[in-house]
Amino acid sequence: MLVANKVAELTGLIASLVTIGYLMWRGSKWTEKSLPKVRPIAGLDAIEDAVGRATEMGRPILVVPGTGDVTDSFAMQTIAGLAILRYTSSLCARMDTRMLVSIQKPNTFAIASEIVREEYSNAGRTEMFQEDTVQWLSQDQFAHATATVGLMHRENVASAVLTGFFQAESLMLGEAAGSLGALTIGGCGRLSQIPFFLICCDYCLIGEELMVAGAYLNKTPMLLGSIRAQDIMKTTLLGLTVAGVVMMTVSNNNSLIKLLKR
Repeated sequence: MLVANKVAELTGLIASLVTIGYLMWRGSKWTEKSLPKVRPIAGLDAIEDAVGRATEMGRPILVVPGTGDVTDSFAMQTIAGLAILRYTSSLCARMDTRMLVSIQKPNTFAIASEIVREEYSNAGRTEMFQEDTVQWLSQDQFAHATATVGLMHRENVASAVLTGFFQAESLMLGEAAGSLGALTIGGCGRLSQIPFFLICCDYCLIGEELMVAGAYLNKTPMLLGSIRAQDIMKTTLLGLTVAGVVMMTVSNNNSLIKLLKR
């Protein structure tokens, strides 16, 4: 039985990898008209409004791409937060909006600095990148949260984008941004922190909405292909689960009928 389970797991893994690889390859050949449609995600669409609001008010926008590291078990959430940082920084460069980035982990700090510098350079606004644009405030959880709250109040931010991996500091950051009247966008993959973002933020990215941020914002055909592959696999697994439940129910009912006849 154990061997059969392992074979089934291996078969499922191979099928998943083949599906993702094939659709990513197909995605690289899609034209703009043939791109798969992704449902609107209000939290991601609101990023442009957040940058625009900061531009109109002449105040900065704060971005926190999570408090995780790119090397830990929650790296996917951090990478999603960095993808949103890239998109936000490109908007800030085009709209001439001052942006502040608060980072907790040193590895993430180096990557975030390079992302922002590159987006400013691509827009021909290299002078916008200052020493205080991306700040590493502290590696300690609550010291970083407290320092970020202080930064929000000192700079009187107009908008805040809090997306990535967060722990208990999510409520502190969300409340601080809300107290300033900032347009706040929050997003996290942890079920324990999502309720806090729902309460404190104007927009909230829930679970997979955060994970598809890079593909959704950049509209890269290959990444959109990976989203389609995930949808196919989830639908297949759901169908197999329903089929298994039906088969088990029928089998149990037949066994019960035979037992009653005895």
